[in-house]
This record gives sequence, C-alpha cells and structure tokens, in this order.
Amino acid sequence: MHKIRLWKIWSLVVAGLLLSFGGSGAHASRFEVVGDYVIHYNALNTTILSPKMAQNYNITRSKNRALLTIAVRKKAAEGEMLDQAVSATVKAGVVNLSEQYSAVEMREIREPAAIYYIGVFTINNAETLDLTLEVTPEGEGEPHIFKFRQEFFTD
Repeated sequence: MHKIRLWKIWSLVVAGLLLSFGGSGAHASRFEVVGDYVIHYNALNTTILSPKMAQNYNITRSKNRALLTIAVRKKAAEGEMLDQAVSATVKAGVVNLSEQYSAVEMREIREPAAIYYIGVFTINNAETLDLTLEVTPEGEGEPHIFKFRQEFFTD
C-alpha cells in the first residue's frame, strides 16, 4: 500500500518537475543547488492532474489554477546512491507584470521516503508571472531565495 501511494506522490512531483507551462520542454528540469541541497521546483496547470490525484491532495482542477511543487533533497554522501528527502521551511509568492503580489500558501506532503511542498495559485491565459521562492532546509540558518518567470496558458 505504501509503495503504491509513494509512487503516486512521486508521480505528482515528477509531473511538476518534468512538465512545463506552455507544453515545451524549455523548463523540464528546474532546480537550484545550494550547498549540500538540491531544490527541485516547477509550476503547472492543475488540469494535467488526474481527477483522482487532485481529489487525494485536495486540489481543485481548473484551467485558471496552477500548482507549484517544491522538493528539497540533501545530496548523497560519498558511497551512498540516493539523495535524501529533507523537510524545509518554504514560502512562495507570485507577482504579475502589473506588480500585483499574491502569497502562495504552501503545504507539506510527507511520505516515508518523500517530502515535498505544494501550493495552488490563480492564473490567466497568456499571463507571465514572476515566482519567488524562499527555501530553508531544516537545520540551516539562512533561506535560499530565488525567482523564476513563467508564462501560463489556460486555453
């Protein structure tokens, strides 16, 4: 049971990491390397989620909603094969080109071998948004703040 659920959760994270907003592969693998950590992130329209997956995570599927996904992994030590999921303090916000700011409420999803953060925000067709992420891996003092810009399409 846990293996199946874990696979479904990782499917959500992978979808977020591999799919780009406009359908092109230009943003296929987004990540930031910060010291011993790799922060994976992406955003996508919620309509790509299956109805069952959206229901499981209490996400409203809508062409005017986007899903932000963030996963923080500690790099594998020498001799180890896999990075380790770590918890973090995650804050996010979006700014449109008219400089209107909206905070994105992030929530943690925790599984035995996975920890990630998701948040939903409103989008409009052909809208370009600047997303700001503030990520502090557990045990680290200073947050890593970075931005990315993405255009969203709803039609």
